[in-house]
Amino acid sequence: MVYIKRAEGTFVNDHYVPRMLSPVLYSIILQNNRWEDFVELRRAIEIGTLYSLISHAPTREQLAPLRDALAELERAVSDEEKNVQRITEADCAFHNVIIALTGNPQLITLSEYINRITVPSREKTTETVIANGEIISYVHLHRELYQIIVEGNKAAIEQAVLNHYIFWEKTNQE
Repeated sequence: MVYIKRAEGTFVNDHYVPRMLSPVLYSIILQNNRWEDFVELRRAIEIGTLYSLISHAPTREQLAPLRDALAELERAVSDEEKNVQRITEADCAFHNVIIALTGNPQLITLSEYINRITVPSREKTTETVIANGEIISYVHLHRELYQIIVEGNKAAIEQAVLNHYIFWEKTNQE
């Protein structure tokens, strides 16, 4: 990547700057703007992320932030007055912890951009889940992902991720 300094010239960057990736990612992700392609991309990344994380065999101590994120999601969902933003933030935090636990900076950067783009649709999904009385299933799917990581159960990853996307896909196809 290059950068331009006015009155000095054009230079090649000697290090990575995350903001350089932003226009590239947005153009790739939003290129055809087909929702199904985007869901497929996020699903593939999430499956790969879980495989990567489990391959590192995280310890119980390393998983403490994920336990905390799951507990925060459960607290947000258990509030009598279901706050869509709080629940969505807790959902994003849960998935961000999974990504962070991989320790892979490229995966973390890519996922941050995807998460940023998906927040509006995730809020819409949360609203629909609450309205349809499916919030218990929503939390259960997060617990299932957590348990798969704790157990290191690679065989269950794909189905768990597919299950996890049911609400998101259903809401965004309407």
